[in-house]
Amino acid sequence: MKMEQLLQREPFPYIFEQTMGWYWSHQHQKPYRVRWSGAKRGGRPGAGPGQVWVCNPRLNAVWAGDHSWRALSPVRRDFGVAVTPWKRPLSRAYAWVATTGPMDGWLTPRRLWVNPAVPRARELLIGAGNTKLRVFDAARGQCTAIAKQGFDTRWLANEIEGRRLAHRFALAVPRLYAAGSDGRWFVEECVAGTPVNRISCSRRRDPAIARCLRDVQVLAERTARECGCREYLDGLLNSIGERLQRDRMLDTAARDTLRWWLAEVDGLVEREGWSRRRLVVSTCHGDFALGNILAGKDGCWLVDWEWSRTAQAGYDGLHFALRPSEVALLPRRFRSLVQEERRWQEPVLACWPGLADPDPGTRRLRLLLFLLERLEIRLQSDINPLFFRPDAGLTSFLQQLPVLLQALETA
Repeated sequence: MKMEQLLQREPFPYIFEQTMGWYWSHQHQKPYRVRWSGAKRGGRPGAGPGQVWVCNPRLNAVWAGDHSWRALSPVRRDFGVAVTPWKRPLSRAYAWVATTGPMDGWLTPRRLWVNPAVPRARELLIGAGNTKLRVFDAARGQCTAIAKQGFDTRWLANEIEGRRLAHRFALAVPRLYAAGSDGRWFVEECVAGTPVNRISCSRRRDPAIARCLRDVQVLAERTARECGCREYLDGLLNSIGERLQRDRMLDTAARDTLRWWLAEVDGLVEREGWSRRRLVVSTCHGDFALGNILAGKDGCWLVDWEWSRTAQAGYDGLHFALRPSEVALLPRRFRSLVQEERRWQEPVLACWPGLADPDPGTRRLRLLLFLLERLEIRLQSDINPLFFRPDAGLTSFLQQLPVLLQALETA
């Protein structure tokens, strides 16, 4: 999630001030104050109550007013290439103009003041994410991830644990250099790569996808274990129920509809006799998608492990095939997996650990589990008392659930 969306979802200026103020105070062992001054256009940053930083929400970046050319290289690399092919020339031109030359002051609509001055600020770049901020230091080849103030630190803990496991199995992930004992930050290798969904050249894109596919399959194979299906289902249903009780953003109708849906799911499981089955679970990446695979001159990397957790062994494979973040297209893709045998013979799913059983009932069970697993993680990540409103992606997903369940019941 980028800064433009975060500003609509949460009090991002306050969260940024608190997070970076804490981090710089912790790093430099003296009090720091960060002040987000809001919209202020025009020319070069002028004098103010501290060191000047500028922010461009469209580029999802914050940098010092007196920055080096190298500091902004991640912005030019990543946002200079749009996901939509016809937008790429415009995106490249905007990223270039917004970070270089006399126009950059006019295209960075927000100003921040930091007091006292941050050492080596001209080499730093700050990016925003769903649950963390990242401080890139291209000169040192390092990136520090910091849990956002007011957010559960479990997400950073998930990422650290998943990354350490990935290192143990020699998977393609950035090196992890250090992690805070309080679980609020870690330092990793700063890699020079572009998300493969922004790369049009198949010779650059396809080897990176193939390597990361193999790596996630290795993760599923090496961490696989059996458990009872009823036990696993009860854990999911209880977790979802607890989050519904704590939620204050979803309206009453949405909560009631979701409770009805969960009761229907439980009934379907009993009617089909799925609760008596055994299930293979494993550690998964949790958000295995093209946008989280980076390709560069020095290799490829799988990033953003904050949703890493235990799930059915085939979860990452189904996530890659269904692409649930594209909510509008999810019902069509979901129905094709329910109804069409050929989809399960595609290379990604055919060789995925935990997805080999050709029994139609088993496949329907896997798809049902996927919906529950996806719902649990979305409720965990998208329900926060700081938020102004529910995330639009969560709301759309909840609206699709009855349609998706009907596809399973009528198969």
